Amino acid sequence: MTGALVFQALSTLCVLVDETISNRLIEFYSTQYVSASVTPSDVFQLQTDAFVSQFLSSTTNNFLLSLAMIRKTTQSNTLASGQLTNYRFYPDIYGDLFTISAQYGDCTCSSSATCISQYAVVYYPNLTEIFPIPGLYTGCYIIESLLQSSLQCFYDQACIDNLLLYLGSSTFINVTALDILLSIQFLENSTIADILDQLMVEEWNSS
Repeated sequence: MTGALVFQALSTLCVLVDETISNRLIEFYSTQYVSASVTPSDVFQLQTDAFVSQFLSSTTNNFLLSLAMIRKTTQSNTLASGQLTNYRFYPDIYGDLFTISAQYGDCTCSSSATCISQYAVVYYPNLTEIFPIPGLYTGCYIIESLLQSSLQCFYDQACIDNLLLYLGSSTFINVTALDILLSIQFLENSTIADILDQLMVEEWNSS
């Protein structure tokens, strides 16, 4: 169930980053450069580079600060996940509800919001693990496990083929592995947090 939500969360982050950059570019393009005298070309170039550098750092820092504030607020208030990934609710004999903290490996969500364990394709009803998915994690909160995950499996065609096999879709799905050679600064095992630290941008074009 939470597997689909991981990719929905990733898609949401992509949209938020795209909107953030677009809005900041609108502000940046509306900035006017005014000088009381003719600015030498070398000085103008240095100032332009400084403006661009400031734009990149402020855009990145503001986005990450907003995300960090949301994460800290969620964690500090111990909010229950809508998918019950951090706490389970059970009724007692009187009909009252009590909670039990979920556990991932040796880590419990009551002690840390960043507990994770590796995602795996599981056979029901006996919950036998069939195929662990490299780089993909589940945990107390979908966003926290996503940030610690990577797209490692999706650079490996064999891994993708295994996933498609166990999905058991009745229709053919043609999925091609990502090409690491097209990446400039990210690696196969770069976490989503690492990618987000760069606003998911491989390379900025300031020309």
